[in-house]
Amino acid sequence: MARPKKIVENADEDTTVVSLQNQLAEMTRQLELLQKNNVEVSNEYDEDIDIETNIKVAADDYIKVMSLIGNKLNLSTALKGRGKTYSFRKFGEVKRIMYGDLLAIMETHPNFLEQGKFIIMSQKVVQRHDLQDLYSRLLNKKKIEDILEGNESDAINLFKLTSKSQQESIVRLIIDEVLAGKKVDLNFLDRLSREVGYNIAGRIEDMKFIKNLDEEKNK
Repeated sequence: MARPKKIVENADEDTTVVSLQNQLAEMTRQLELLQKNNVEVSNEYDEDIDIETNIKVAADDYIKVMSLIGNKLNLSTALKGRGKTYSFRKFGEVKRIMYGDLLAIMETHPNFLEQGKFIIMSQKVVQRHDLQDLYSRLLNKKKIEDILEGNESDAINLFKLTSKSQQESIVRLIIDEVLAGKKVDLNFLDRLSREVGYNIAGRIEDMKFIKNLDEEKNK
């Protein structure tokens, strides 16, 4: 016997309401993550800097800068490696750079700045150059480390929130850790792979193969 039309319509409406509620809950969850990330980014700045309306920074002030990528990062004050070069060799490494040099670096490497390859840890400088909006869309060191742990319930959502460039940097960090012997949950890698659009576990195996070939050649 066919179900009464009104009952069928009510069932469809209930399903739609549940679906919308789930979508709203997920959007709320991601918004809370983004807001939490904004707070933690601000906490990564120097704490002893006062916020002023008219912000002035002396050219010879030393500003902390942190690398957020795993491989070597060179920041030069002029194009093609000319001028003065500051080299970062690992993720999370911090250097003190004179503000005058930092200005030249920002001019020479605008893409590195926008992609989050390095972060300026001075709130004064961030405000001086209106970088607050940019930094609200990037993950800081702690959040990246949460993703690298792979066991955080919000790791995938954090990964989704950041830029494609920073996602690639995070994947490279994961690959380097696995090649160094760290165990990683394959289900976690699979979920990350869906976000970046390629098989991360497959790339790891390819790089292991190349690494083994190089080791055999050097014997």
